[in-house]
Amino acid sequence: MKALPAVLLFVLLLPPCLFGQSGKPQTIIVPTGSLGEVSEVRVKILEKTLESKLDDYFDIVPKDLFEEAQEQAFQEMELEECTEEQCIMMIREILQVENSFQLVLVSEEGDTQISLTWNDLDKKRVEEEYCEGCKTKELRVSVGGLVERLIKAGQQQPAEKANHLSARGQVLRAEHIITLGSGGRGFAPRNRAIFLCCTT
Repeated sequence: MKALPAVLLFVLLLPPCLFGQSGKPQTIIVPTGSLGEVSEVRVKILEKTLESKLDDYFDIVPKDLFEEAQEQAFQEMELEECTEEQCIMMIREILQVENSFQLVLVSEEGDTQISLTWNDLDKKRVEEEYCEGCKTKELRVSVGGLVERLIKAGQQQPAEKANHLSARGQVLRAEHIITLGSGGRGFAPRNRAIFLCCTT
């Protein structure tokens, strides 16, 4: 029983960084782009919806850190180099973050096209929806659907790559199999021989 208080004290004194580690990858959320008659209130609501949905899968970099990295990127890049895409890449490098998401809203005569772009180290993915006469409530649902579709596509890609590489590694053409003697077998590509196994 005497050891219990000591154990509790040890746990309480452990560094906070040992707790609360989500294990989720980090991402930045690039400010929403808009074209046409899109109110600031609608943009703010949809940004918060996006943040809430992405929080299920990513640790989101705080806005103040993003803005500091953005300012640093502006200072380090020449004016002609600072396209939106190049600046975002630089911000990701500064923050050491692999992922970025950006929402874009285009509105005309009450209809809205809503698109979500996900950039990581390997690929750029885009999902979009077009909604006729949709209110903000319906667009919130669209944002959630776009996130789910992008995440699903992103989860499938590594599995497809692994399956493809595995299949390539297992293809052994009959004309490349050679007998080594004493029951040994090997794989001989056209330019060199690679021995796989030998049996006695």
